[in-house]
Amino acid sequence: MMRRLFIMRHAKAARPTPGQDDFDRPLTDRGRSDADEIGRVIATEGYAPATVICSSAKRTRETLDGLLRSLPGDIEVRMTRNAYGAAPDALLGLVGATRPEIAGVMVVGHNPELHTLAIMLTAAAEPLRTGLPTGTLAIIGFDTETWENLPPSGKLLAFHVPRGDSR
Repeated sequence: MMRRLFIMRHAKAARPTPGQDDFDRPLTDRGRSDADEIGRVIATEGYAPATVICSSAKRTRETLDGLLRSLPGDIEVRMTRNAYGAAPDALLGLVGATRPEIAGVMVVGHNPELHTLAIMLTAAAEPLRTGLPTGTLAIIGFDTETWENLPPSGKLLAFHVPRGDSR
């Protein structure tokens, strides 16, 4: 079975205000617009993540809200603080706990961890080498039976950067 891992970096977040915890930073107006745009891309392209693993930070929750407006309502969402600042191996552990009958999993999280994870899983496929801008979606395909122990030979199937990004 072809498995698809959707790696989504949170959209553009506000700079921290004095005394504000990084965990609590919200999206900017552009970030909300970019999240909505990527949600529409996912729906238009017919991508179908059945499960979403989302960091519980405010900016990732708000990014997911923008995505979900365009997606079908039968998606399982696993909101977890364990995805906030998690090392790539820890993120793989969260993905690896997914039931084998699920063909598409999305991780909504943070850099540099997501970028490192994408590089690890694709042997640094272009255009991933140059970064994972805010609001970007990378889709990596695997021909495996389960989500456990994903190999570093994934194929980059798609790379969507929001139009609001300068890249």
